[in-house]
Amino acid sequence: MKFSPMHLFDQLLLAGPTWLGVTITVAAIVLVHVLRQFLPRTQSSRGKVTLLWFYLALGFRLSAAIALNGGAYTIWVLLSFLDLISCALGVIGLVRLVILDLGINRARIRIPLIVSDLVHLGVVLIVLLVILYQHGLDPLSLVTTSAVLTAIVGLALQGTIANVFAGLALHTDKTIGIGDWVQIGSLTGRITEIKWRSTALWTEDGDLVIVPNSRLLDSEVQNLSRPDDVQRMTINIGFHYRHPPNEVKRVLLEVVSNVPGVRTDPTPDCVLRDFADSSITYALRYWISDYTNHMKIESDVRTRLWYAARRAGLEIPFPTHTLHLASTPHTARVMRDNDHHKQQLMALTQANLFNSVAPDARSTLAEQVQILEFGAGEIIFATTTANCPLHLIQQGEVEVFVVVGTVRRLVASLKAGACFGGMLSPIEDSSLMVYTARTDVTCGVIDDSVMAHLLATQPQLAEDFSASLAFQGTAHQESLAGLASETQTHRTAETKSRLLASLRHAFRFP
Repeated sequence: MKFSPMHLFDQLLLAGPTWLGVTITVAAIVLVHVLRQFLPRTQSSRGKVTLLWFYLALGFRLSAAIALNGGAYTIWVLLSFLDLISCALGVIGLVRLVILDLGINRARIRIPLIVSDLVHLGVVLIVLLVILYQHGLDPLSLVTTSAVLTAIVGLALQGTIANVFAGLALHTDKTIGIGDWVQIGSLTGRITEIKWRSTALWTEDGDLVIVPNSRLLDSEVQNLSRPDDVQRMTINIGFHYRHPPNEVKRVLLEVVSNVPGVRTDPTPDCVLRDFADSSITYALRYWISDYTNHMKIESDVRTRLWYAARRAGLEIPFPTHTLHLASTPHTARVMRDNDHHKQQLMALTQANLFNSVAPDARSTLAEQVQILEFGAGEIIFATTTANCPLHLIQQGEVEVFVVVGTVRRLVASLKAGACFGGMLSPIEDSSLMVYTARTDVTCGVIDDSVMAHLLATQPQLAEDFSASLAFQGTAHQESLAGLASETQTHRTAETKSRLLASLRHAFRFP
């Protein structure tokens, strides 16, 4: 017997009411459920429509069997026809799931979603036309003979067709792609999917925005991820006219060079942008390669700019209305001086290192203390030598890291009342000691010349300083080298003698 498509359709219709057809449909449903487990998480929704068609086919098939047994032949023919269409659409969806969603994706060949959707739609239309023709229907003649219907359909689909061709154009010229950050007018978001009618964007606030494809072609679109992922950011900041521009630029560039997420290549730069009414405006420009976190990086840069400007004495002015009274300037100055002296004296009082210093001498020494503030995460200083000022922690917590080669190890965590720097030598000649603010930190800083004068007038303090610094240095050594606790007393005594000799030699006292 000669094989023909019509014969195949007739066989399918005859097998519809049988348990064999039901079993095949159930097996197809189970197969689709199993295959969906292998899909990537981002494509977990694929296959749902295929399951719907197979479930409809199963329902039509069972209903047709019941109608046939009841003698309702007209209903049986209709349900069998719907069963055939549902099965055909389900098989097409299953083939797409296996070939496009699983096979090609496993081979790491990316096909745009709009292309696979259009291919799927084209195959569905062809199969539907074949089924209708085999059952004596000519859908093309019905459409072409009705000019009014054709015009109505054309007008109704005008926007959809424009979006479809716009989506094809976007995939053809490859100006934007999935994962790119784009800016469309005031809208900024990351492209997650380009469909046949629209493009899905995730905004920085976590909102999903659907943009018609035609808008992407008609509007000006700024792609923040092309030609590469390097993006330049700019922060405008103003400083008082009394500060030299080159000094301001130096401070700003030092700040931005140590912020996580800021690239060192291309190098950041700082330009003088404008002579404004109340300040000189500078533009600090730096580069990042992770636009997803650009707001956090910008926040970190601005935070460290504030602390650096405060430490450097750079004033950030802003327009104000000031009421001048005769006694106000002097009174305000006295109050500021008193508050500052209290803060200096508090830094000395909290430090155990200066417990043996007389109150009068401590008050005099407090006038020489410089108060500096550091933001969390900032490096206070890094040194391989002993030539660094003595820092007294007034508030906050400081972490001490030792870097030997490429190894970085936390050796201590210092809190308010502790000190670091001064004559505290590094652990090893090849090591680098890095002091980092774990939280916001306020430090009192005493210069070497001030310490020299203090020790010259009160030589007896040298032994106390040596003991305190020696204990701190030995604790660092114990943490790094893992020495036994019973040897710490002996090493502390040796370190104390060495530091006492260094103090006598450096500050020339007996």
